[in-house]
Amino acid sequence: MYSVTYLQHITLQILQNLKSKYLSIHVNTEEERQDKGMWPKLSKVLNEQEKWEIKSHMKDEKWVKLFCTLFENYEFDQSTLVQLWIASGFMWGRYKDYIGDWCFENLLWRGYIRHCTTCYPNEKKLYKVDVTRLMEGLEGLLESKELHLRLKDHHFEGSEHVQRLALVGDAIDEDTFNVTKFKELKTLLLLCKDASNINTVPDDLLALKHLEVLDLSRTQIKELPDSIENLVDLRYLDLSFTLIELLPEAIDCLSKLQTLKLNDCRRLLRLPEGTRKLTSLEHLELDVLNQLPFMPRGIGSLTQLKSLSAFLIDKDEGRSIAELKNMNHLTGRLCISGLENVVDGHEARKADLWNKDKLTELEFRWDESKKYSRSKNIDILEMLRPSFQLEKLQLSYCNASGIPSWIDDPSFDKLTSIILFKCNIAVGIDSLQQLPSLKSLSLIDMLYVVFLTRHPYQHGIIFPKLQRLTIVSIYHLYSWDGIMKEDYLNLSELIIERCWSLFELPSPILKRYKLKHLEVINCSNLDSFLDKELSTSLATLIIEDCPKINKWIKENKDDWRKNIKHVENVYIDQDED
Repeated sequence: MYSVTYLQHITLQILQNLKSKYLSIHVNTEEERQDKGMWPKLSKVLNEQEKWEIKSHMKDEKWVKLFCTLFENYEFDQSTLVQLWIASGFMWGRYKDYIGDWCFENLLWRGYIRHCTTCYPNEKKLYKVDVTRLMEGLEGLLESKELHLRLKDHHFEGSEHVQRLALVGDAIDEDTFNVTKFKELKTLLLLCKDASNINTVPDDLLALKHLEVLDLSRTQIKELPDSIENLVDLRYLDLSFTLIELLPEAIDCLSKLQTLKLNDCRRLLRLPEGTRKLTSLEHLELDVLNQLPFMPRGIGSLTQLKSLSAFLIDKDEGRSIAELKNMNHLTGRLCISGLENVVDGHEARKADLWNKDKLTELEFRWDESKKYSRSKNIDILEMLRPSFQLEKLQLSYCNASGIPSWIDDPSFDKLTSIILFKCNIAVGIDSLQQLPSLKSLSLIDMLYVVFLTRHPYQHGIIFPKLQRLTIVSIYHLYSWDGIMKEDYLNLSELIIERCWSLFELPSPILKRYKLKHLEVINCSNLDSFLDKELSTSLATLIIEDCPKINKWIKENKDDWRKNIKHVENVYIDQDED
């Protein structure tokens, strides 16, 4: 029998392996996919200890499936559903997010949840539920006290014992919000595309003391009453796409709040100073850079925070970069903005990014309008060394005397994407050429990019794994030669835009076997390359606003198509073939 301490120690490793184990199960027939219960097939690849770990931190799958029926005919994303499951108490413990993700993948695999569309440019996947399949085997639950109910428009039939309620339809208004007869209500979801008839939050609604989940998104509310402090069990609050300007200071009484969503709240002026008291907060969703002038003081006390799109550095006490020090659960992407307010490298080191191994994407951003020391900025970059788990890095408005030395550390073998946006860096930047795992490189609005080619005495392959190269607004890029046959060997997508000085593209790259997409836009000085040998794999060619190429085409109207006859999709200005 394992000790509790030992079980806690191995749980993370077990849960991380579950997804790959589960997806490796071979399914031969539709009948096998429809096996009732979550465990029959999974039990063949999990040992008893692993099954115990999941079951001991998760409510019976029937309740999870019943909750999903609230989303009939409504699109949702994975992270939202998992957050709602956790807020509703279906998963708990230190690794509840892993369990939630595993459960979602399981329901998706079995066909209870189905992918319906993908939103661009963030490539967020949206899903719908198959209610008919979800209802199988749930008859007994529907007769129990913990009822789930979907109310469409003004139809309010239902037991007063309802605990999970979804309001559905286009006629939802403030009268519809009169749900106070459901005294035991724990979840209130507003599942509609438009709730513009709701302008205020009824006080009676905030008197439902058992509420754990409250969705007020897409309403026209401008404020929350101070009585929000009565919802002491609230774990999930969604105010996205509302007209909210300020949150009440009383919100700091919501000590159990785990998720606060303020996406696209364009009138939001600031967060309450009491935000630092929400120490259970794990997900704070808002467009920080476009919505807030500064962070609330002391936000570093939110040490359980996992989702935070950006952190704004200010010189005021309680808003410095040091607030990031103990926020070691941050996951995914983080933009650190206002780096011009960091005194020196010693202060930057207090962010302790090295220990934030769940951060896979980082953006370091300065204020474009302010001048600052280039030598100071390289010191700051050196001290912002992230963990080896980093996958994507972006530098924005960076004026530095060099590139940080850690960037070419071979231990950063997961670093596959780099974006340099309006940066003025020259010294050491050629080290990007040798990065062993770099697959995507974007260079936008820069003065010089001399490192695209090799130096006369340089050895080794440059950009050995690079697949996608984007070059936009590089004013002093004239020619791009010196490319050897082994350089850029894996390049499959090349995009060049607004490079007005560029007059030539390198022949070795144009005929790379893996090159499938070539896009050249608004390069006024670029000579035609259509008479050169092009990749036999090229599938898409886009040329727009390139007058010299258009002139060449007119002069060679009988012959210019010969070299691109194998290209399936050709777009040259307004002519499509």
